[in-house]
Amino acid sequence: MYADRSSSATPEPPVSKNYEMTRKRKWLPEWKDQYPFAEYDADVKMMYCSTCRSVPAKANGNALFIGVNGNKIRVRTLKSHLATSAHIDCENALKVQVNPDKAPLPSCLQRMDKDVKEKMLKLFNIAYYVAKEEEPFTKFPKLVDLHLKNGLNFGNTYKNDHSCSTFIQSIAQTMSDELKDKIKSARFFSIITDGSVDRSVQDQEIIYITFLDNGLPVNNMVNLVTLQHANSQGILDAIISGLPQAGISIEDLNTRLVGFGCDGASVMIGQKNGVSARLREICGSLVTIWCVAHRLELAALDSMKSIPILAELKQMINGIYKHYHMSAKANRELNSVAEALGIHLVKPGSIDGTKWLPHTLNALKALVRNYQAILVHFESHASDVNDREASDTMKGQPATQ
Repeated sequence: MYADRSSSATPEPPVSKNYEMTRKRKWLPEWKDQYPFAEYDADVKMMYCSTCRSVPAKANGNALFIGVNGNKIRVRTLKSHLATSAHIDCENALKVQVNPDKAPLPSCLQRMDKDVKEKMLKLFNIAYYVAKEEEPFTKFPKLVDLHLKNGLNFGNTYKNDHSCSTFIQSIAQTMSDELKDKIKSARFFSIITDGSVDRSVQDQEIIYITFLDNGLPVNNMVNLVTLQHANSQGILDAIISGLPQAGISIEDLNTRLVGFGCDGASVMIGQKNGVSARLREICGSLVTIWCVAHRLELAALDSMKSIPILAELKQMINGIYKHYHMSAKANRELNSVAEALGIHLVKPGSIDGTKWLPHTLNALKALVRNYQAILVHFESHASDVNDREASDTMKGQPATQ
């Protein structure tokens, strides 16, 4: 019998299945020779793309724009990022920033005669109106047709929604550049942030910058960032990734940031792990301000809960609002009573909502204005023993849940 050669060979040591997971990835400086856009922050052990961070409007929140760490620090990540459309768009936009004369739109404008420039200016104004009023881009051709009817001739070259998108992007880039220049010239600045949930049930963080422009304080929105995590570190990462849109770097936070405004949530103002505490690690002299309006509303709400008569008032106002809001018949009857009494009726309001104090004030004003008509309407129903539609609110009883 022939000997089995495989049995005589020295067995190789088994390869652990978890080798790739346990292997510690590290940054290699020679990667920059092949991928010049690659950068590494040794303090936070994060690899990122300098090109994408230079043009955040085009980066579309890609992975290397935010930065990767741990097991994702590998040359394969850089290779795949190089071919992404977001990185290619950022490269092209960066070339235009370095040499604006080579941009497609400005180079065309330089060759235009005076009449064509005036037409383009009007088209830009129409596109700006569409963006300002939050209209769909499909309204742009219809607005151009309206101007044609009024005697202005734009031709048919740019009369489509794609041109509207191009015009708006150019306007946005110009406004963004102007804002960057103003922030760059300011000695100090502050950050104001707030969070919300959009219709797709995703956490969003809105970022404002406050600074002095010609001696006057101004507030400018600079970005709206989708949160990857709703904890303090996730919010801080969103703020840091959104600030390059305004030309603000980590170094600027360290040297020029003086204030941080937010609501009173513990994730924002926590003394140890809140966003403000984490920002203070970057800028030790940071002053955190709890939003005065938010703090006032919370104080008023706590006061209302502690005083029984105010709690009953809140319940009564909500009961009246629901009674007329959910019944068309009751609403018609109230209007008839008000007309007979010569009262100009104000629609009963609810005290629920994000701006709680203004809602409460408006609801109280409506109650005072409508009080006589509501009282007569309630009494007419409550006094009728055969009226089965009379609600608990009309009879002066606690509203049933």
